[in-house]
Parts: sequence; structure tokens; C-alpha cells
Amino acid sequence: MPVVFVANQAHFLIHYYIHLLQYLQSKGYKIIIVVPHKKDYPYKALKFPIFYARHDKGFQVNYLNPLRIFLEMRQLITDIKPVVILTFTLKISVQTVLACESLKIPLIMTITGLGYLFARNRLVSSVSGYFLKPVLQHCPQVIFQNRTDCDLFLKRKWITEEKASLINGSGINLSYYKPIPYPPEDKIRLILYLGRIQYDKGLLCLIKSLKQLKKDKIPYQCLLAGPCEGGHPTDIPLSKLSVWEKEGVLRFIGYHTDVRPLLKQANIVVQPSIREGLSRTILEALACGRPVVSSTSPGCAELITENENGWIFPTNNEKKLTQLLTSILLMPYTVLASMAHKTPESISTRYTNQAIQDYYGKLLTLYTNEKATFS
Repeated sequence: MPVVFVANQAHFLIHYYIHLLQYLQSKGYKIIIVVPHKKDYPYKALKFPIFYARHDKGFQVNYLNPLRIFLEMRQLITDIKPVVILTFTLKISVQTVLACESLKIPLIMTITGLGYLFARNRLVSSVSGYFLKPVLQHCPQVIFQNRTDCDLFLKRKWITEEKASLINGSGINLSYYKPIPYPPEDKIRLILYLGRIQYDKGLLCLIKSLKQLKKDKIPYQCLLAGPCEGGHPTDIPLSKLSVWEKEGVLRFIGYHTDVRPLLKQANIVVQPSIREGLSRTILEALACGRPVVSSTSPGCAELITENENGWIFPTNNEKKLTQLLTSILLMPYTVLASMAHKTPESISTRYTNQAIQDYYGKLLTLYTNEKATFS
């Protein structure tokens, strides 16, 4: 039975959900991917059919040409004839939902984070939710990755309780991400940031704090690792990163497919993001035995137990972050090493790949059986 996965980028699906795609394929589903970009990832090794939409730019700013995208998605869905569609990014979900409704095909939407529009301000968030509400009415199931996002949609009546459900992220492989020996005591302590290089990820707050640490003569190193200039409205340009590097504030090392060697060098990982679905960066760091300094943002803070597996600072508060980083960088090595040894214990099995696979597997069984009965 054909099941379609739709997202703004194939890289997103492969990076976060390759384990789910492979699992569902092993269960007999024919997995098909629909994405707009052909050049954002090497796909030759993959064994999934991939359909590419013609209107690449339309997927990036779909509110400018919704009709064109709706018609294209409707035609793709008509050609593929799936029994169920799963979407994972809001940008393309709207037109896909409407196309599915017109063809009477169930669509399960997973909201992996509320993103740019909802992180701006309350007015923009309210307007976005107002236009999203009638779309969500056509989804039999909407899955959230953190309680805060789910409660927001319920409180504002953008969705009903019957359709809303929670899942614990996209999954983490605890055989791949496992404890790594902590860096030796005689090394200058290293702060590691893993994620997209965007202002929406709270990086300006981090940079201001790092500058203050440098001014206060607190010894540290900082590595920024992640994709840069990917076309997002809040991308930080390479030229800006170069300025910060020349000032000795940080070192930008680009995108790494395997972050474990970077985690091996790090004393702490910092996650200053403004909003996440459920931060896999934090889960990866904790699983490898690295304490995390996290903002209070949804999708981040709920993974941290203060002074046990990390610390929390108010989102976008560089003063508090500076104070926190200063205390961590100057605290006894034995305290940090002891915390690092215990952090993997904070990863519950509910965050694992297996738990995510079981969840979507049961969900697909429900909707594919309904589809088969209906047919």
C-alpha cells in the first residue's frame, strides 16, 4: 500500500526519519517521498521513489502561490494513489491537506515545530493560526512534539482534542548515540552549538554572551556546527560569521553528518533556540554524555533537569546566559565530569527510534485498514 511522506526538504526526512521510512518499508508499505528540491541531498543510495515538485520556490514561500501548489500536489497525489499521506513541515502541509480533502485521502500532519511565523510575535502567530484552523479541520490526526505547542492550538481552538496527539520527537538511536569519554581536565573548556545557523535559533543571544565572556577574560572555546545560508528568512550570512571568527568569539565549522566527533571534544552543548518541536540536538548530546545549557523554549527545557543533566536560562536573555556559562566554565572539573557521566540516564525509552516506529506503525495500521474497508 503506497504511503506518501511530504516535506519541504528531502534532507529533513532523511536526517530525522530515515529509520521510520525503513521500518515502514520493512512492514510492507510502499514508501514514496514528495519534496521540492533535487539538489539538497545525495539520494542515489536510497531505495524510495522520490517525486519532485516543479515549483521549487513555491514550496519556500507557498503563501504567494497557493493555487499553483494545490493543483500540483493534487495531480501528484492522483498519480501516486496513496492510501495515507504524512506531512512533517507546515509550509507545504496546507496545500497538501486541501488536495487530500478534495481526493478523500486521509492526511496525518506532524507539527515538528511552529517555526518562523509563530516565533515572530503574538499578532503574527494569531493570524497564522486563524488561517490554519480551517485547514486542520480536514486532518483526521494532528501530531505535536511538545505539550506547549499542543496546548496553544487547543486553547485557541485551532484544533479539537479528538484530533490532537503528542509524540516524543522524531526518535533517537541509542546504539549510535552512546556515552563518549569526557574531555581531559587540562583542556580549555569547549562550548558546542549544533543546529542551523539562524537568528531564530537564538544565536544572537549566544554571540552576545560569548563576547561578554571574552571581555571578562573567561577562558573558553566555542564551535558552531550546522548548515548555513539555506534560504531561511533568519539565516545568518557567512560574512557575519567571519567577523565573529576574526574577533575570536567562535569558530564556524560548517555542517557535519556525524556530530559524535564534535561531541567528543565538547564539555557542554548549548541550545539557545527560540522554539523547537522536540530538540534532537539535546537528546543527542545527553545520550553521548554531554550536559546541555538550554533556553526555556518549548521543545527544549522539558528535556533538562537542572543540575542533573544541564541548566536552563530564560530564552533570549544574554545576561542570564553569560552568568550561567561563566559559572559552568569556572566550576570544578569533577562536578562537570560527574554530571556528564549521569546524563545518558536521563534519556527515556519513549524518545527512541523504536517508540516512534511503534507509534506511526499503529497509526498507519488504523488508517490503512479503514481505507481498505472503505474501498
